[in-house]
Amino acid sequence: MRIVRESAWKRVRATRESGHGLAWLDQLARLDQGVKRRAKLGTSSSRGIRARAYAVCRGLLVAFVLGSAAVASAPGSAAAEDIKARLVEPFLPDNTTCLLVANVRQVLDHALVREYYHPRLRHWLDSLGVEAEMVLDVLDVDPLRDIDVVVLAAPRLQSDPKDFLLVIHGRFSEDRMRAVWQAGVQAGAGKLQQVPCGRGKTCPLYETASPKAETAFWSLLDQNTALLSPRKEYVLEAIAKRAGQRKAALNSELFRELLARADGAQSLWMVFLGASVFDSDGVPLEKLGVEAVSGGMNLQDELSVDVAVHFGPDASPEDEACRARGDLAKAQAKLVEASRQWWELAPLVKLVDAVQVTSEGQVVTLRGAVPGEVLERAIQERLPGSMLSSRDIYRNVVRSTVLIIVPELASGGSGSLIHGPARLVLTNYHVVGRARQAMVLFPMYHNGRLVAEREPYEEAMREGRAIRARVLARDPSRDLALLRLDRLAPDAQALPLAPRSVEVTDTVHVVGNADVGALWVYSQGIVRQVARQQFRAHARHEEHPPIDVDATVVLADCPINAGDSGGPLVNDRGELVGVTQGQRELARRVSVFIDVSEVRAMLEDPRFYQPAVVLIRVPRDAKVWIDGAPTQQRGELRRFQTPPLSLARTFSYKIEAIWNENGQQVMRERHIDYLAGETVEIDLR
Repeated sequence: MRIVRESAWKRVRATRESGHGLAWLDQLARLDQGVKRRAKLGTSSSRGIRARAYAVCRGLLVAFVLGSAAVASAPGSAAAEDIKARLVEPFLPDNTTCLLVANVRQVLDHALVREYYHPRLRHWLDSLGVEAEMVLDVLDVDPLRDIDVVVLAAPRLQSDPKDFLLVIHGRFSEDRMRAVWQAGVQAGAGKLQQVPCGRGKTCPLYETASPKAETAFWSLLDQNTALLSPRKEYVLEAIAKRAGQRKAALNSELFRELLARADGAQSLWMVFLGASVFDSDGVPLEKLGVEAVSGGMNLQDELSVDVAVHFGPDASPEDEACRARGDLAKAQAKLVEASRQWWELAPLVKLVDAVQVTSEGQVVTLRGAVPGEVLERAIQERLPGSMLSSRDIYRNVVRSTVLIIVPELASGGSGSLIHGPARLVLTNYHVVGRARQAMVLFPMYHNGRLVAEREPYEEAMREGRAIRARVLARDPSRDLALLRLDRLAPDAQALPLAPRSVEVTDTVHVVGNADVGALWVYSQGIVRQVARQQFRAHARHEEHPPIDVDATVVLADCPINAGDSGGPLVNDRGELVGVTQGQRELARRVSVFIDVSEVRAMLEDPRFYQPAVVLIRVPRDAKVWIDGAPTQQRGELRRFQTPPLSLARTFSYKIEAIWNENGQQVMRERHIDYLAGETVEIDLR
């Protein structure tokens, strides 16, 4: 039977009652290479910057919605009027009629987000690709740590926004930002000037300059506030209002009234006019009878929604309320279906089910609330693997487990595929030692049955059907190593990393290749303790000396044997919680596993980052852009090296080239994917 831990919601309340803050449990490693990247590649085009920054903003709001579906607000959030008066109103352009405000910090600092949603948010950040990463490099921001409040103001909202102001409150490095902008100026990709910002001070105003795209403007008012807009007057207006040199004066009286009534302490809130928001067909909502929409979502001990839709005099609020109820019913059905695949949506199912639609005068209101305990139960019921049997866990995990053979050492062990696109396998340092390469075999199947006998795998090795793997990184102190495969088996699947360590009494499962005459051997046990330990481990190959391990380990009573080393230890959800390390000589029925926290620490450790090399073949006189940034190299072979990159991610570039051939202009464009530590060559001729 699966043991359910103490409710995180109860721990939140206990924390509030004790008066202690909520500590950030897990920090993202930051890549401090933005200036070097711009020195090599130049600065992104303004269109790319604007689109990527807007995508980051939208992504932050999406991240907020994902998190808010299952959390309560953190204590100590700013009061409603303080947020509006200090962080929102002083920056709004006079023609603002659309406003979105996300209290990002309120959500991300909460225990339930860290416990259930933080790993998903990190995965989402990784999936944004190199373009969004470059935007974050420009801002020098880790969104999960440094962003507090995001404000998006515009005179209209449509699918291709070209008229907006983005205000980001958080923590920024002024020195880093100025250095990045100076690098852009030196590369001919931008202009930098100083503008007065009150009290005798000046603020930097950076203008991207690219002949291929429109212009975008950045400014950093101080270490806590950044501005971005494609319109220079919006940035200058915000600077002047912040400095008290210009009085805030919104043009729309209706918008002013709605803003005055808005609850600025809500975790996500909005105010917009129907004439300024367009549907997918380009029709303003005003033509559908909607004058304005205001309200948002709030997260206290319950998750609540309160949205008011204001209709014009010709509309029938009763009919609109009826239509809204029908739309909610359809949305509920779709969410229920989607939540079977994406457990993150489970709380939204509860919220939509709780929403009541009422009408009063020309206003239709949608209100609903769900207690925190109900939300957490909804998450736990939908968590991946929460209902998996041991047999199902084994069937899933074995497809991620590999047999590792190190010819150089005449030995081997086990490993886990932890990142499919990056072809990354995790194992022990003592399995590969200082060997540079290894051979890897995934499980074989015959007529749907797993082949556990060793002979077919030995035959595959002799016939050269094993997959070659290069040892990318090794950390003896953690007894961990990372391998990159040349290719993947067709049915291989990556094993997800658990968001947190296991706890004492949790059930855990092991798959490995023990020297017992068969492969893919399964065992099960109970966690006896999780603790940091220092010990000496002996390698399987005599020519290598013992290693001194200093790491957090899981102690469990799972039986393991030689050959299991490097294999996965998983929880009841089928998530990796440890790496099989070995057994203690004097301990009975206790096996040692390197904890998943050490795996994450190694993946995020900049010491193990590696650059990638991109080789581009073009005519000698060709002009080349990388992600919209002009390059300075000449010749038929252009070589570009990225800054050190994370091993557990994939990256992409858009390569463009222009040259003249027989009096005609030739344009070539190619999107390439690459990995840290690899060399990619493309021919655009």
